[in-house]
Amino acid sequence: MSLSLNQGLGGAGLADPNVGLGGAGLQLPAADGGVVAVDQWEQKDFQGNPETVGGGVRMDVFWKADGLRVWSVRDSSNRCDQHDVSPAWSIQSGDWTNRVSDAVNFIDPRGLWISPDGTRLMNNMGSGQFRASTMSTPFDLSTVGVFSNTNMGTNHLDHYWSNDGTRLWMYFISGVPNTIREYAVATPFDVSTIVPNPFTDVARFDLTPDIAGIRSFQFNTDGTILYAIGTTLSPGSLVQWTLGTAFDITTAGSFVQGITVGTAGEMANPRGLVYRPTDGFLYAFRDQGSPQNVKLFGPP
Repeated sequence: MSLSLNQGLGGAGLADPNVGLGGAGLQLPAADGGVVAVDQWEQKDFQGNPETVGGGVRMDVFWKADGLRVWSVRDSSNRCDQHDVSPAWSIQSGDWTNRVSDAVNFIDPRGLWISPDGTRLMNNMGSGQFRASTMSTPFDLSTVGVFSNTNMGTNHLDHYWSNDGTRLWMYFISGVPNTIREYAVATPFDVSTIVPNPFTDVARFDLTPDIAGIRSFQFNTDGTILYAIGTTLSPGSLVQWTLGTAFDITTAGSFVQGITVGTAGEMANPRGLVYRPTDGFLYAFRDQGSPQNVKLFGPP
């Protein structure tokens, strides 16, 4: 079963598909900006995708803005997968097609990002390499070209780019652990121009006082809320911070310890957190095992 914009993953649908985050009719206490805080959210739907090709832990997921295509990277498989879906934002059964297996450019991948015009693909790797490549046909993994790279040092797990490609946020799990750091980029989406060099962050946010560690993070559309999948609760927890200034992690204020993300059997070590711009709902993927489970979260 698949998902339409009026349905959850594999489910019967939202009670009121016209109400998104902060929409009319929400009666629960709201976070700053009128957005219902994640401690009031619910699991909207759940689906197990019986993917026929296994191997490795799914480290990150990236969705096209229209919800019609999704990409995934796996670590020990050293690969990136592309999957077309219909209707939008659905996860269908079967193979992830247009697969690129590359033990050089996708070895031990961590995060994955594609520029808004679909011409650049970025991924960071466990070795510390951060690589980018052009795609001659936008959003088509089969046309990926030669990678350029730079070394950011090890221990980064997930990353997020500004729409204009001049700002980069990365999550580090060790070294100076459990921090999100912001970097400036001289040439948009060009990882070789991350400045200054050596790589000194221009802003840093220490998550330790709030949560022990996260697997994946996302901003909302206007950058006033930072969401994360965390590991303080077992098997995981959906959490958030309110930012006083859009996309400025140094202004992170209110911390909200949200809902537990499924059971260990359903969503062990959830990753690949994705913010759906149409309504502000969040997706999370189970990182390994069969089936490849997906959950959708949103306000009641």
